[in-house]
Amino acid sequence: MSDEIDWERLARYVSGEATAAERGAVEHWVSSSPENRRLLDSLVGRWGAARSPERWDVDAAWSSVRPRLADPEPRADRPAVPVIPIHSRRSRWLPGRLVPLAAAAVLVAGVALVWERVSSSTRAEPEVAALAASVEVNTSVGERRTIDLPDGSRVVLGTASTLRLDS
Repeated sequence: MSDEIDWERLARYVSGEATAAERGAVEHWVSSSPENRRLLDSLVGRWGAARSPERWDVDAAWSSVRPRLADPEPRADRPAVPVIPIHSRRSRWLPGRLVPLAAAAVLVAGVALVWERVSSSTRAEPEVAALAASVEVNTSVGERRTIDLPDGSRVVLGTASTLRLDS
């Protein structure tokens, strides 16, 4: 049954924001089943209980609180108002200063590690011409290597690759 309920239409109806056509559809739906009537009555009751007053009297509320703030001592006719500090300058100094410094240190260390890794993976290997007649160059997982060949060309080996050179 909940699959056929248009909850948005019911919400507009209960809140008084439904159009005339929506009100007619909801009233027709309610008249079709006692269960639908109970559901709508429940929604209307909950809506009424959840609504806040139309207008708050701020001046009256302030006038009842102001004397207690001026005289924090408890009396028989009113309780004391506890004063709780929101924050303390001393307790906030240490985390307030150290957290940004620690974050900056982590950032600098991370950039340095990435820079070192990138620069080491793109360094050229020594000339292959100086090597023996048959050469095999391997890269491990996550490693890249650039090799300059005797004819002036350049080979970039990807991760986990092998290059065999015969003269």
